[in-house]
Amino acid sequence: MVAILALAGCAGSPPGPTPTAIITSEPIDTPTPATTPTEAPASLEDPADPSTWLIDYDRIGPVSLGDSVASLTTVGPYTATTDSANCDGVVTLDAAGFPIISIPRRSGTTVEALVLGNGFAAASSLVSKTPKTAEGIGIGSTLEQAQAAYPDGVTSAGYQSTTNFAITRDNTSYITMLTGEDHVIWRIGLVSGPRVDGEICG
Repeated sequence: MVAILALAGCAGSPPGPTPTAIITSEPIDTPTPATTPTEAPASLEDPADPSTWLIDYDRIGPVSLGDSVASLTTVGPYTATTDSANCDGVVTLDAAGFPIISIPRRSGTTVEALVLGNGFAAASSLVSKTPKTAEGIGIGSTLEQAQAAYPDGVTSAGYQSTTNFAITRDNTSYITMLTGEDHVIWRIGLVSGPRVDGEICG
């Protein structure tokens, strides 16, 4: 009987207040996703394809100022040759279908200057094969394209009817471009001054 009364008493009790949900404006902490370190992009220069090589103030692709000339017997598709009878003191890196790289060697055994280009007649045919500067200027580009890419460059008269266009990093390192009357760049030199000679064998 006691148990029955207890249950009856519970059943007859008035219902208690309904709990009210409490909403707060405090933010809910969420886990921060872990970040993955970004790797530096792989170089776009292919040692076997000179058309991908960068022309910088101190190098044309893998060939750099200060390199030992004797170490440059082969570079990518290029093979070093010399012509003592007609161009004494100059080492030429030659590869079929690509612009010639000439290394004037008038003193010492290291690379003191680099000159890219076969001659004005071949410039237009080498547009797709040439190494280029960071702004995309190479053999076969025009003077106007170079001037637009490098507005601080200096244009000056070259020998005969040629034009020099030079850019510099620190007034001691230069990339100098030589154009003909048609303003097509046919020679690019990494030299110690704002001019590159049309004749490198002299």
